[in-house]
Amino acid sequence: LVTAKTKFILITAPMWTVTYSSDPLCPSIRGEDGIRSEIATCTVDIKTFLADDSSSYDAFLEGGRVAEVALSDKLARSVAEIIVPSSSSKTISVEANCSHTMTIEPLYKMLSTVDPHRKLNAAARHHLKRSMTRKIGNGSKKSSNNTFPPYMFERTDVWCENQKLFVTLRIIVETEHSLTNIDESASNDDVDMSDAENDTTIEQAKDAFITHALDQVSGDALGGVLRHVATATFQDRLRAQLSSIEAVAFVADGSILPRRSGASSMPMASPPALPFKAPESRMRKEVSVEMGKLCNFLKLNKGASPSNGSTIVTVTGLVIPHGVTLIVGGGYHGKSTLLRCIASGVYDKIPGDGREFSVTVRSAVTVRAEDGRYVNSCNVSAFISNLPTPPGVSKTVDTTKFSTREASGSTSQASNVSEAIEMGASAMLVDEDVSAANFMARDGRMRSLVMDESITPLLYRVNGIYDSLGISTVVVVGGVGDWLDVPHQVVKLDKYLIYDATEKAQSVSRQFSHGHVQYAGRGVVHRLNWDKKGMPNQRRPVTDH
Repeated sequence: LVTAKTKFILITAPMWTVTYSSDPLCPSIRGEDGIRSEIATCTVDIKTFLADDSSSYDAFLEGGRVAEVALSDKLARSVAEIIVPSSSSKTISVEANCSHTMTIEPLYKMLSTVDPHRKLNAAARHHLKRSMTRKIGNGSKKSSNNTFPPYMFERTDVWCENQKLFVTLRIIVETEHSLTNIDESASNDDVDMSDAENDTTIEQAKDAFITHALDQVSGDALGGVLRHVATATFQDRLRAQLSSIEAVAFVADGSILPRRSGASSMPMASPPALPFKAPESRMRKEVSVEMGKLCNFLKLNKGASPSNGSTIVTVTGLVIPHGVTLIVGGGYHGKSTLLRCIASGVYDKIPGDGREFSVTVRSAVTVRAEDGRYVNSCNVSAFISNLPTPPGVSKTVDTTKFSTREASGSTSQASNVSEAIEMGASAMLVDEDVSAANFMARDGRMRSLVMDESITPLLYRVNGIYDSLGISTVVVVGGVGDWLDVPHQVVKLDKYLIYDATEKAQSVSRQFSHGHVQYAGRGVVHRLNWDKKGMPNQRRPVTDH
């Protein structure tokens, strides 16, 4: 048995049960040289995985379904770190002229560890070519950083069910025959083995190989699994309290919002990054979360602390209330960074992300322009109406059932707003940097010059959407002052520091008096009522609950 250099970790090995099934990407290939790929499904009791530690297991059970997702996520990340081609291959010889190289890879690698010159079938060649063009197929130990976002998602390759942990891996057996190694004077009895004995040897080697790899993965995961679980559980319980404080989002003090770069999900080092601190205003609140036995495994920000040694954890931070909220400030002062933190709050983040104590209601949706998107039977009449038609065409465009193969910036964003309402969003997150300018706002001078306009900007609709539908909106603006006429609260960023600018914004709005202009006889500009005919078409099955 020949092994590559492997990092060994001494642990108490869980009792893994391994079963095999055929790989749909690469069925077995028969011949002198070939490849056989199978899916290995590995199972272990969660309590056994946690080293039969009753206190750890009891704490884990308190997290419920969230704890199971967090455990699966932690193990999947360990698989990505430990099982890489450089340390997950073995070569065995069961015949003098035949060697079998076994390789384990996570399912998302999609056969990227296979030699492309092998005799693969058409389907396998297609998937192999596809995987070789992906960044995650480079076999680097840093591949998990490229593959996994800092969010905990339910997975189909690692999951928990009925108090058991399941892991699926791909094991690839490549067979090579070499005539140069055969001593021609040797008898067949000295060289050959029966097919049954041959297969038995390979199966035993596969079991041992996979079990050893999983032992290493388990050792890597066990070190931080309960912190992973506690962090996810805290976010879930904190998010559940947002409705009671009438909030859309909560950003905790001490959070690190900026990332290392625009292409990285890793937090920026602090310093130079400034830890988040909520302003001293009505938008600053304390929230307490009961953590039970998981409290001991939670690593807190500077802005959080257990209450008098109990299992209740109290955090202080910025609350984004229901209604229309503006995030204003100069360029590069952190407006979009704050909005991205709010947008990421719908997911549970991993420990060390820097934003793991900041949460948002699950039904918040980011809305932006998507030039060129496909739209089918979408009611955009609240924003788009009276579209012009070419000369000689008498039929008008029905924007209550708007369809196009290539939407413009404004029609695409109008469709996205309508679809967010249709899908039951409770909050919309909008950044002017990635929005259509004519969909966001239209000032008085342009209204005076261009009287016949088909677009009713979002600016005029956000208050009606909240008053009639209860859907809040958080908008990043920095260039159009008309938005100061509509918000319920305004957050200002100045050199990455947070201020409550609500009163100042209201003063500016009164001074310029934009809110007293009538809009086409339909009401005060910027505060149009939401017309029921603008309600989205229900294009999906809905249930009573």
